[in-house]
Amino acid sequence: MNPTVSGISPAQGLVGTAVNVTITGTGFGPGATIQAGTSITVSNVSVSSSTTITATFTIQNSADAGGNWNVTVTSGGQTSTSKTFFVQIPTSLNVISVNLIANGANGGCKSTDYGIHVDVKYQVQDQNTHAIQSAAMIPQESVNGSGWGDILTTFYTNGNGTYDDAPLGTCATKSFNMNVTQAVRMDVNGGYYNVRTNNFNVIGSSVGHGSISNGSDIKKTR
Repeated sequence: MNPTVSGISPAQGLVGTAVNVTITGTGFGPGATIQAGTSITVSNVSVSSSTTITATFTIQNSADAGGNWNVTVTSGGQTSTSKTFFVQIPTSLNVISVNLIANGANGGCKSTDYGIHVDVKYQVQDQNTHAIQSAAMIPQESVNGSGWGDILTTFYTNGNGTYDDAPLGTCATKSFNMNVTQAVRMDVNGGYYNVRTNNFNVIGSSVGHGSISNGSDIKKTR
């Protein structure tokens, strides 16, 4: 009987990571093998039953690995038709919220300061603007062309692929008006993927007041 593949769970995984998958179908016999394309190394193959196989997909850490890969099972000399496994590449950030950090709060400006500090919550998205649900990404930034540095003291994104960039902005003892360019990338096990560039205008207009804007999805005043 020719093997068939009806599903792969999960059906996607983050570039540069190892993903444990379960393949369901029919006709899986002892010694069955899995083929998943040139950018995915398959290991730890275990035939649980004639309808279930588990394996580990180790995804190459390269943008070239992104997209759909055809997965087939070969058993008894016969190869199944394919199901696709999608490799997610960090490509963009979606702004979930922008919140003012209150005076005197951790990361906030003093009540006597000019300027503003905010907390921006982001969702990391793939090349199809779908959320990447992974805690394996380290957000990094380069400000005004400086060297790259980690944004978070906890290093990694949350398990759902979100993170908070805070405090963001400037507090000062006198008025100011400045432009700041922030480039953001994700470090995935030593592979780097650019996701966003913010061109901020930050203003400290008077004591206790300020604003920050990138001209689009990040705008806040104090």
